Order: sequence, then C-alpha cells, then structure tokens
Amino acid sequence: MRRSPWRSAVSAGCRAAVALLLCVGPAGAGPLAQVRIRSLQAVYADAATLAAAAGRPERGEDLLGALLGPFGLRDLSVLDGTRPLAAVLPLEGMLLQQRGVVVALPVAAAGPLLDALGGNFPSRGRDGGLEVFSDAGGPVLYAQERDGYVVAGQTRQFVAAFDLAALRAPLDGPPGSVVAELDLEPLAPLLLAGLVGAREQLRQQVLLSLSQPRQGPPGDPPVDPEALAGMLDLYLDAAQSVLMDLGRVQLGVEIRGEHLFWHNRVVVRPNTATAEFVAHQGGGLPPLSRVVPPGSISMAGQVKMTPRAEAALAGLLDRYFALAGALLAGLEQGAEPAVAAQGGGASAPPLAELGDLVTQGLGCFTGEAAASLGFSALEGISVAEAVGTVDTPRCRDLSRRSLALLRRFSPAPGGAAPVIAGGQETIHGIAAERFAVDLGAAGAELPAEEQRLLRLLYGGPTLTSYVAATGPVTYYALGGTARGRLQAMLDAAGDPGRTGIDAGTFAPLLPGPGFFVGADVPKLLAAGLDLLPEDDPGRARWEHVAQVFAGAGAAGRAAAGLRFDPLGATLQIAVPLRALEASRPAQPLPAREAAPKQ
Repeated sequence: MRRSPWRSAVSAGCRAAVALLLCVGPAGAGPLAQVRIRSLQAVYADAATLAAAAGRPERGEDLLGALLGPFGLRDLSVLDGTRPLAAVLPLEGMLLQQRGVVVALPVAAAGPLLDALGGNFPSRGRDGGLEVFSDAGGPVLYAQERDGYVVAGQTRQFVAAFDLAALRAPLDGPPGSVVAELDLEPLAPLLLAGLVGAREQLRQQVLLSLSQPRQGPPGDPPVDPEALAGMLDLYLDAAQSVLMDLGRVQLGVEIRGEHLFWHNRVVVRPNTATAEFVAHQGGGLPPLSRVVPPGSISMAGQVKMTPRAEAALAGLLDRYFALAGALLAGLEQGAEPAVAAQGGGASAPPLAELGDLVTQGLGCFTGEAAASLGFSALEGISVAEAVGTVDTPRCRDLSRRSLALLRRFSPAPGGAAPVIAGGQETIHGIAAERFAVDLGAAGAELPAEEQRLLRLLYGGPTLTSYVAATGPVTYYALGGTARGRLQAMLDAAGDPGRTGIDAGTFAPLLPGPGFFVGADVPKLLAAGLDLLPEDDPGRARWEHVAQVFAGAGAAGRAAAGLRFDPLGATLQIAVPLRALEASRPAQPLPAREAAPKQ
C-alpha cells in the first residue's frame, strides 16, 4: 500500500526526533501522560446521569474498561470506590505505548485484587517484591501493594519506580471526575521534526501537482503554485509558533447540575511570546457589554494584545493578504474574458488596500467587545455589537478609509447600481453610517427557495446595517430593526442604570478574564422552526427537540468560553444534558414544570 505524503513526512520527522530524544535523555521530571479519576463513585454517578439522560443501558464500569481491560481486571468490586486512581505513561515508556502504562488502584486489602488478577493468568510468582503474572510466553503483568494501592503494569521497572506521592498531590489542572494531562515539552523535538518534514513534503506535492497538465475545463483559471505553497507555509508557521510555546495540555470532564462540562486547558512554557500574552490578560466582562441587549446568542469579553503578539499577527496578516492577492490575481486574470462577456468586472475590493487597513487597524482596538444575535419570523436576523476602539486621529482616519472601501464593494451583475448603497444619518446627535444591501440583486442567480430563505432570514428584500462611533466605543447594528437597535445602545450608553449582557447571560459558566459565548437553546430552536416549511421532512425531528427543551429555563442554556489564568488558558464548554435526552427517538414526553428564572 502506498503511504500518503503526509504520513511519510511525519514518519521521517518522528524517527529523527526519537533518535534525538534517546540521545539527550528525558527533558524533565514527571510523566509524559496521565489520567486521574477522582473516585469510582464519582465516575459511576456521572455515568448514571449520562445514561439516564440518553436513555441507554451503559454502566459506570464501562468507562474503566479500556483502562483496566489490558490488565485482566474484570471484577471492580475489589477496588475502593472512595479514593482516586490513576494511569500514567512515563516519558521512558513513550515508545512502548500500552506496555509502558502503569495504573494505581485503591484497595481496602490487596489480597482480593491480586487473587482476581491471578485468576486471569496460568502462572503467578514473585520477583524482588513484585507479583509476576505470566502466560506461556513469559511475564505479562507486574503488580505491587503499597500504602493501600496496588500498582500494576506490563513493564517491571516502571511499576517498581512508580511514585504514589504524585498521585496524592493535587493535579494543577481543570476540575472533573476524570482529568487527563499530556506533557508536550519533552515532545517538542518530535513535534518540530514532524512539522518540518510535513511542510517540505506537502510543499513539493503542491508544486508537483500544479506542474502537471491541467485537467479542468478550458476556461478554468490558473492557480499560482508559489502563492498556494506560500499559503501552506503560512498556516504551518502559525501553528508552529503557537505549538512550540505550549508546555502541557489538560482535559477535565464533569457533570454539574443539568450540564456536562468540558474543560480543555493549555499551560504555556515560561519566557515565551505566548506566556507574555497570557500574563497580559485580565479583567472580566467589559463595561460596554451592558449596552448590548442579550440575544439568542450573546458574546462578550476582552482579549488584549501585547506589542510582540500584535507584531507577529501583523506579519502573518501581511503575508496572508499578499499571497491571497497573488492567488486572486491569477484567478481573475483567467476568468476575465467570461466576466467581461457578462458585462461585469472584479467583485472584490483591492486586497492590498484591505490588508493595509486590517494590519494598521490592529492597534485601534482595545480588545473589548460584546455582541448579540437574534432572530424572529417578522424581523429576520438582528445583530447588535459594541467594540472598544482607540480614539486617535490615525484610528479615526482608518475608520473613514474602511467605510469608503466598503461603499465601493461589489457592483451588481451587469454593471447596474451597487448592491451596497449607503448614506449618513444622525441619531441622538451622533453621525451614523447606513448601508443597505439589495438582496434581490445579490441573490438574483439563486434558486427560488433559497431566495425565499434569504428574505426570511433578513426580514425583507433589503439588509440594513448601521455603524456609529462615540470616542472609545464603535457600535454596529444589522437587520430589519438595525436603526432601533443602534438607538437603544446609544440610549443605554448614556444611562448607567441600563443593563444588557451580564454574567447571567453565560450561565452555567461564570465569566472571567477572556471571552465567553452564551446560547439560549429554546430560542434558537424556535427560530429554526420559523425557517422550516411545514412540509419539510426534518420538521418533526426539530419539533421533538424543541419540545424537550420547552420550559427548560437555565437548564436549556449552553455556554462556552476561553478563560485565561496566569499560566495558561482553558476552553470551557457547558452542554445541557437535555441535548442527550433530545437525541432519543421522538416519543410523547411527560409534562415538565418550568424551571425558575435565573
């Protein structure tokens, strides 16, 4: 079987990195990977909750099958269900995979567990204080009782060297009944070699494939191979710059109340650009969030740039726009005769000018933002947003240039009037830019059903948006009620007593330093029903899910957030358990009592 270019490149890089690791030895103390379980009782409780929500017969023991099965342990009643247990892969066992894993199992008495293990092997003996379980091929499992635990594994030296003190020490990681950690720092040479090998192999494949005779239609525009290969380099450079700054990856899973929580944390390596960026974050919801009304989906937070991070991002954006411009120029050159025959011209704004505005504008934002999105059958989509901006002459000029560029965007087919028309209005004494998109012209070539959905989504034949700036805040509004939403945000800005997006909007998560998103699932489901025709085959399923979430209150909310701490950042996701209930086959549901409002 022929190996893929990606696999070949990564394999070559991995071999070089493994050789390097074997030469230099372990990069630091501690395991390469570990999984901690708070207790069997905690896992059983979470598993029972998930099984009840999903209506399936899985038992809590099934969650441990993959972990303990290789050791021949079938009867979990011999374990102490109140204390933590763990599985650890030492750095030295990396190449042994499963055979390098060691587990520490809490027991009230070691004898029953050792006897249970012995019943799975034809031979049992001792070797230097270790129990040895063997089959016809030799030793298969080593085990030792220490301080209320049985330590077991398939490699003798790892079992003998296992440190129980590390298990008793609290894990510097996210909460959860199950917590896992992978130490990336010792793997840095391996990861870097894999990226380098993959980059070169994929680049050669791109150049080779584009040098072959073209297989597309005669009018298919050409692609600049160097620009496409450069775009690949750009993505890999961005991935490498972040990946090499990461120290550990941690994962925690827990059930709390009516939600399943997923915590994915990265700990950054000290004295790196990413560590500097993480340490620069702080604060909770920005003050401007109170002027934005909450919607079916709401988001708010702040992410602040450091000078080094801003310079790195500006460099990546410069490269991106230059490469995208080269690709677009080739495509437009090849497609120009067909476009000219239709009486049209280039439809995209000049990428060089757009890129200049984006990179120069990085320093014009404070990193604070709040936004909401809603939908109704009468008004269509509605968006409200407030963004913290720097009020300087340079930033005001960039804003004017951006609006001027937007006004030139996208002429209608056939060279008619612009799809985007604009003008200025005054709202509460503040100049606001108005833009109106003719959906009929923009979607003239779409099928009739898609045109109907387009008008339904945006509340009519025209999509209207407004932009207004008042010193340190720029306001955006979009939809059929855009003018009213902009006016409401300007009113709220002048009234300290007004409240909009607040901490409760992101329940069950508690917002802090970072950026957070909250979703009112029942409202989103209702919006989906408004969009679906009565005869749509998927409508019955959608109605079933909406019925499950009806009256859910706080239990029907979903949330996600990127939370910063002094050493790293955590991606948090909270999923309603009713989502599992909704996955069951549709059936009549018992009446629910409405949950109290939060």
